[in-house]
Amino acid sequence: MHGATCLDGDTRDVKPGDATEAGEALAGRVIELMRAVGIPNGLSDLGFRAGDVDALAAGAEPQWRVIRNAPKDVSRDDLKTLFGAAMKYW
Repeated sequence: MHGATCLDGDTRDVKPGDATEAGEALAGRVIELMRAVGIPNGLSDLGFRAGDVDALAAGAEPQWRVIRNAPKDVSRDDLKTLFGAAMKYW
């Protein structure tokens, strides 16, 4: 909830300790900010399609200096899930 609060997000209905609600409040605020400054709505607005997910994951896999800093081991399936979810944000 702290992140959403720092970004002036609406946290009035977030129950203390509810990480799911806090995450939704933060995500909602980040999307509001993205829309306000005209950031593209996900990878699809940049010309990528669902059929590109495998190639995006394969291209990201060798980027160990970034992936190795993740808080968990990152598999190709994880990357495919990430890129698939990044096609549209709203």
